[in-house]
Amino acid sequence: MNRSQSFSDQKRTSLFSNQKNQNKPSLFSNQNQNQNKTSLFSNQNQNQNQNKPSLFSNQNQNQNKPSLFSNQNQNKPSLFSNQNQNQNQNKPKELDQIVQLLEPMNQNYPFKYILYNVRDQSKEVEYQKPDNMDETLWNYSLQNNPDPERLVPIQISGFQDLKTRTEQQKSSIDLQKKELENLSELINELKTNNEFNLKQKYQLCQERQVKLSHKLLRVLSKLEVLKRGETPFSEEEENFRNKLQLIEKELNKPDKFRGKLNQLIPRAKMIEENLANQPTAELLFKDLDLDTESKETIFDILSQQQKGLEFSIKILRKDLRDIQIMSQVLNKIGIK
Repeated sequence: MNRSQSFSDQKRTSLFSNQKNQNKPSLFSNQNQNQNKTSLFSNQNQNQNQNKPSLFSNQNQNQNKPSLFSNQNQNKPSLFSNQNQNQNQNKPKELDQIVQLLEPMNQNYPFKYILYNVRDQSKEVEYQKPDNMDETLWNYSLQNNPDPERLVPIQISGFQDLKTRTEQQKSSIDLQKKELENLSELINELKTNNEFNLKQKYQLCQERQVKLSHKLLRVLSKLEVLKRGETPFSEEEENFRNKLQLIEKELNKPDKFRGKLNQLIPRAKMIEENLANQPTAELLFKDLDLDTESKETIFDILSQQQKGLEFSIKILRKDLRDIQIMSQVLNKIGIK
């Protein structure tokens, strides 16, 4: 009786024994073990853990639903981003303005300058303001024109116009240099021709003058003889005759002027012939190994000597002609 009762007592369970010893889980056992039957508190905890999201789990697991901070950072733009976008939009406009400002045809183009051209004197044209020139700049150029009757202002815009102006000026300078060279050659040619022609004319004039003087002396002597006839000489004429005779005697002495002139004339002719037959200085020093400066020095010395000899020959010829004239006059008068 007692054994059966105890056996039955073992099969029957109480409330507390069921919670502690049997398969029904308790509050703490539900958290650590996986059992089929749950207790009151374990079921609530499981349902709460499975169905109700927490604050942090929602942020980590449910990514499609935006949180407070993520929504602000992703969808709404900030103040600084708007300012940067406005600055980026304004930069192309500023660049366009700079490009337009650097156009030479722009009225506000900064690289402008006024130069002056020589006015065409053959054409009486009233120069007007060019279309691409600013009115203020045109008035300023007219007021500061250094020579309004001769110069007319023009506008230079940019480096290309300045380059073109420089090239034109260079070509003009080259043209002027060429004209100067042509004029210099023409002047030298005219000078050479004039010197040669003048020398020839001078020699002809001298010879003609000598001939005319001879004729004049002959005429005067004949005239004097006709006027005097057989009239005797006066005292003054006699004294003059005596002086002329003395002069003639002095001239006819072998060691005096006429004798020396007679000796110098053949020598002068020989020197003249030798100078004509001698080669020029260039041919003379062609085979010599001399530098240019030495050749020029020797050439200058020989040229000076040649000029001195030519001058001496001219003086001798002139003196000889004077002596011949005096001799003829004395012979006409009767002094021998």
